[in-house]
Amino acid sequence: MGGLAAAVVVTTGFATSAQAATFPHDGNRADEDGGRADQQVIFHKLINNGAGNAVGYVDLMYSVNCHTAWAHVHSSTTQVNQTWVTHGTIHRNYDDKEYGCTGTEGSNDCYTPMVYDKGMTSSRRRRGRP
Repeated sequence: MGGLAAAVVVTTGFATSAQAATFPHDGNRADEDGGRADQQVIFHKLINNGAGNAVGYVDLMYSVNCHTAWAHVHSSTTQVNQTWVTHGTIHRNYDDKEYGCTGTEGSNDCYTPMVYDKGMTSSRRRRGRP
């Protein structure tokens, strides 16, 4: 099998310079911190292998209540032989805070911890590497 990795990078910048430098929910898991209660997919992208076949997808998730963003990477095949792995990254540009996740054997999903996003602008990009 070929290699598969995907990442979502969310870059953010302050709308005003008067905002505090500490961010609630940073590094917390959405399923443990209330983010998944109102989660929304704000970007969805298929992940293709080198032959053009869809092998999974990556979602940029957002919670209005928590004002947070995180990445969800899903593979369409359960990882059992460790010849490839799913990987996601979420990144805040303001302070270069970054969190990642890596799928484990027998898993189809990986979720990054959250980054706080209130009053900031966000963008995304997907990176793949073997």
